Amino acid sequence: MMAISYNNDQAFPTHQTYVGIVWCDTGSSQNTTKLTSEGGGITVHSAVDLSAGGETASVDSHINISTVSGTIQLKNRIGTSATWWYNFIA
Repeated sequence: MMAISYNNDQAFPTHQTYVGIVWCDTGSSQNTTKLTSEGGGITVHSAVDLSAGGETASVDSHINISTVSGTIQLKNRIGTSATWWYNFIA
């Protein structure tokens, strides 16, 4: 599981739209599941390479998260540069 938040240096809840917990399997299933998020600004994809043609699957105004072959991918489509904080929860 991965907890993710956007521009954490700002006062809560400035960017709560982009805060959530995502379960990612980078193994054989390559499954990605959003467990919780505030404001709906996180979109998950399973087994979609967001960097190689799969970017057309990503959603504008969202942070898009996918798992592919041992990798967790984050694609920023919110329209501005951002700093992301993420923590892995075992």
